[in-house]
Amino acid sequence: MKKKPWPEVGEGIDYTLLQDEWIPAPWINLGDWSETEDYRYACQQLALRLGQFIGIKARDCLLELACGYGAGLWLWQEAFGNQKCDALEFRKECVDYLEANPPGNLDNLIASKAEAFFAEHQPPSPSVEACYDAILCVDAAYHFSSIQDFLGASLRMLKPGGRLGFHLFCLNSEKPLSPWIKKLFQQADIDSKEFRTEEDLIQEMRQQGWQKVKVQDFTKPVFGGFASFIGRRSKQLRLGLRWKPAWFKILTTAWLCGKVLKEESLKFMMVRAERNA
Repeated sequence: MKKKPWPEVGEGIDYTLLQDEWIPAPWINLGDWSETEDYRYACQQLALRLGQFIGIKARDCLLELACGYGAGLWLWQEAFGNQKCDALEFRKECVDYLEANPPGNLDNLIASKAEAFFAEHQPPSPSVEACYDAILCVDAAYHFSSIQDFLGASLRMLKPGGRLGFHLFCLNSEKPLSPWIKKLFQQADIDSKEFRTEEDLIQEMRQQGWQKVKVQDFTKPVFGGFASFIGRRSKQLRLGLRWKPAWFKILTTAWLCGKVLKEESLKFMMVRAERNA
């Protein structure tokens, strides 16, 4: 039986170098390595823990932001029985794949950049219908140009009592971020000026109107786990693949994870909050 061709790889991380299988959809996020040495399972575990953290229900109307190729959509359906999920994604290769291979619970695919989408849901725009029970963003919120806009738009789109869950880099208040780490994030189109301490993030969310704000620290299983995995993966890949520029990009990411973990200047946090019921 002929294998399905891998979905198109975009300008980001070449996921084909990280996983040997991809069906039903490639995973392209960081992962929780506390219980596994397998990339796909680690990615799935990080997403699963977020879904459990906010308490996804089968009847929920969900919105997943920056959904990639849709691996999370399949997970919400299989692990939680969810049957209705909208998804936001701007990368053409991901949108094309989702349009050709939609998960059964995909209701609406919103092909847009997050910043444009958030702008549509900010004052003084017309009133926005609060139609979602939960909004998720798996390992991607730190790519948004404004965390405040993300939080504000999410608050307006959630029904009363609705839940928000996402991952974010938070600063260590006792150890400032090194200039060279800021530079590396800048090269990855991540604005380190948007990083906050855990305490500042919680305070800002409460000031915006969020309730029951909770955070969990996943720094070690995420950063340390990925760095260790790439060390193992380097021994598994054939020489030709290890000489690809895409692999050097992955090596740099793993090295950065290891350095950040050792420096202890940055945390990888899982965050949940609720809109006032």
